[in-house]
Amino acid sequence: MKQSSRLLRLLAVLLALVLVTAACGDNDDDASPGAGDSVADSGDAAPSGDDSGDSGDAAPSGDAAPSSGGLTLTVALESDYSPATYNPQAYALSQFPFHSLLYDSLFVTTSDGEIVPNIVTEFATNEEATQLTFSLREDLVFDDGSPLDAELVKANLDRRLEEDLRSYSLFGEGQEGEIADVVVNGPYEVTIHWAFEQGIANGHEFLADNVGAIVGPNGAADSTTLETAPEGSGPYRLDLDASTRGATYVLRKWADHWNADAYAYDTIIFNIITDAQARANAVLSGEADLAIKIEPNQINQLESEGALAKIGGTVAAVNVLDKTGERVPAFGFVETRHALSLAIDRQTIVDALRPGARPTVQYFPEQAVGFDPTLNERYAYDPDRARELLASVGLEDGFEVDKVVLGEPTDVELAIQRMWQEELGVTLNFPAVTNTGELFASVNTTAIIINEWGLGLRPAGFVAGPVTSGFMNTQGAESEAISSVLGPALGGNPEALVALNNALVDEGWWIGLYETFTYAGYNPDSIQGVPFGGISGIVVMADVEPVG
Repeated sequence: MKQSSRLLRLLAVLLALVLVTAACGDNDDDASPGAGDSVADSGDAAPSGDDSGDSGDAAPSGDAAPSSGGLTLTVALESDYSPATYNPQAYALSQFPFHSLLYDSLFVTTSDGEIVPNIVTEFATNEEATQLTFSLREDLVFDDGSPLDAELVKANLDRRLEEDLRSYSLFGEGQEGEIADVVVNGPYEVTIHWAFEQGIANGHEFLADNVGAIVGPNGAADSTTLETAPEGSGPYRLDLDASTRGATYVLRKWADHWNADAYAYDTIIFNIITDAQARANAVLSGEADLAIKIEPNQINQLESEGALAKIGGTVAAVNVLDKTGERVPAFGFVETRHALSLAIDRQTIVDALRPGARPTVQYFPEQAVGFDPTLNERYAYDPDRARELLASVGLEDGFEVDKVVLGEPTDVELAIQRMWQEELGVTLNFPAVTNTGELFASVNTTAIIINEWGLGLRPAGFVAGPVTSGFMNTQGAESEAISSVLGPALGGNPEALVALNNALVDEGWWIGLYETFTYAGYNPDSIQGVPFGGISGIVVMADVEPVG
């Protein structure tokens, strides 16, 4: 899908490097916790159910009152999911398990991986897929008693270019969900006009979860009001008197919520436990029913003494920025790009550096529609074949390529450097920059980046945006193999998704390395399991159920 040059402007680059810097070393679906994330001052959280904390804030949000009995769910988090503001639009998808209880969204992801209407009652896409029209529930009210209507939804979406609203970044210029306009058709009906001339067949998927969360009228007009208290219409209200910012958050079910019966618990307590071992111990001791993030070095302990759930969806790759050879002439040959892929021993990297991950050469996560196991066979480690390919284009003596780093190269980057040098005579250099501005600019001058990408449920959308029309293709390189199937792939056609996956690898635009997992621990004596939202890596809190 070829877009105009306006798609290559600074916003796309800025988004790119937010992902680049955030994703490294983190296995969450949306790369890493939101830009405003912090950790609690101590690895110890307040005891489960402790109502003695002083929040330093106002009275309890809305009319929520402490539950008299009923079921309580205690969740251990690795960091504060709402450290600077209670605005869900300011954070990544990985923080949505917390915000999903306080805010209603236009659409949500189910534990079956489907994206379905939440406060939308019906929706339709026009024949050209350039417009999405939807109707809203008419019985929603926010914490202060104000109602939801179409004007409020527009007010939320019209803030899509504000830099501090991270979840809205995909609506920006040149991104996969760029919005041209939001139009109010009536009190409860909205039409979104997409910017792409080719349209977006499944545009409603861009309005799910944290991206589709609707903030009340005060917060939509002045986001600073959300720094001390949330303003949502969700099934729970935050009990500020019982909560301690950065340590413990106590949420009480709002009995009058339109969907209250879908939630099993009267009270949900989030304890911030920054120490990984302490989070695992909290589950094993029964202090916590669920620990949303478990680190790899706690996996064996949870598997043997408790219960562990995992989900994939984060793929590491060498991303080729120079498809034409303008920056490094060797990259103008697809044979070069294939040779670099064939010279990477992915299994060794996983065994030595990323235990628990799975090697992969491809773009699509294994659980996504479009994954093709034959790709891993066709591009399996084969240094002899790699040398033959380089020799076929006159590069038997190798060449040099740079990968810009902020600080020091990662252990994976150093492993790739060694493999390329030993097998191909290709020298991988790591020129360092001193600030993020220089790092941002490097995508316009270098041939490759190496990164982990939380592709989750919308891998085709990422291709339509950054891969072909944004920061990964500032040269404007074209591929008929990719462009010819991208439209049907965006529409969800399974054959087109497989073809898109193959084209990205066959064209040498994407050199996959491994797929990592998000892990959660839970107490099997208290809850039935961990319902992930498909391969998005988030826990669907509405589907957490008690045992018995």
